[in-house]
Amino acid sequence: MSSNSRAKIAAPRWRLPITSTLLVGFGGLVAIAVSAVMLISIRVAQENTDELLQKTASQRLDAAIARIDRYLEPVADDVGFLAGQLARSGDLSTGGDGRIETLMRGSLGGIPQVVAMAFVRPDLTSVRARRERTRDEIGTVTGSIASQRYGPELLEAAKRVRGVGWNSVFYVRDIGVSFISAMAPVFRDGEFRGALVAAVAVDELSLLIDSGDPETTMFILSATDEVIAHPQLARGGFTPTPDHFLLRRVELNDPVMRQLWSAEVDGGMAARIRTSNTGIAIVGNVGAPGRINYTLIGDTVNAAQRLEQLGKEVVHESDCIVLASEATIARLPADIPRQALGELKLRGMGDFEVYRLA
Repeated sequence: MSSNSRAKIAAPRWRLPITSTLLVGFGGLVAIAVSAVMLISIRVAQENTDELLQKTASQRLDAAIARIDRYLEPVADDVGFLAGQLARSGDLSTGGDGRIETLMRGSLGGIPQVVAMAFVRPDLTSVRARRERTRDEIGTVTGSIASQRYGPELLEAAKRVRGVGWNSVFYVRDIGVSFISAMAPVFRDGEFRGALVAAVAVDELSLLIDSGDPETTMFILSATDEVIAHPQLARGGFTPTPDHFLLRRVELNDPVMRQLWSAEVDGGMAARIRTSNTGIAIVGNVGAPGRINYTLIGDTVNAAQRLEQLGKEVVHESDCIVLASEATIARLPADIPRQALGELKLRGMGDFEVYRLA
């Protein structure tokens, strides 16, 4: 056979058997399906883990809130009852100080968490009863509190309270302690006759929220970014003074606390702010070790988000619109203008009294 003939003979073509083709095809589909199922399973597992951690955090927070409620509710109940007694009858002038002292002594005997009580008149004269350091004796004193910086602020705040309210933290120079206080206005015949106040030491709240779990840190911040309660404060290390009776958030040795509200916004673009709500929320790192999100959760956050959605429906020419819940309005100074929008339904949250800040 010549070389030309050999060149014309084609080499046999290799073909993949049909069985192998089917195996590769079906195998590839199975691999894709298994991968998809694994990815979905991993995602579902992560979501379940996140949900479980959120529920655990919520349960711990609810337990801490319940402890604080059990501690503070009797204080508010007693203040409301005693203010009602003073409003109905008896001499509220300095001539009736003896009777008021007797009522306060009885109240202090029934609520050991209260360190001191006071009835303050509009002219800043007062009747005060407080536990001595041994806590088994109650001392009383009368006189003016004009030298205490919290006096005028307390009276103005009391005039805005309906029923019983909680006052901002204040410092009493005489005993060197910071307090929160339940207060109730005393009106008679429509005239403001004074405020009744029951004081609870702030450091007791840190003991109540200290869970003992190093992975769970609960805290209470004031509206002015000051630390009211934190587990670190339950162990001492901070001595209040008249000019510095609460730690600022950034002064506490807690990296999570220091990073709160730290985002900075540059530029001059106008924004429509649509929400303002006040209450308790869970703040922190939530999630599994491989998927941690810094977030806020809780009914307070949900209500704020619903208010934001509602703000989209408010038609106003201003670039900045602030809607606020009744809880926020109750904590604002009376001179801040606001417009009541009435009781509106927030999706999934029920009816809320909503205001627009002017």
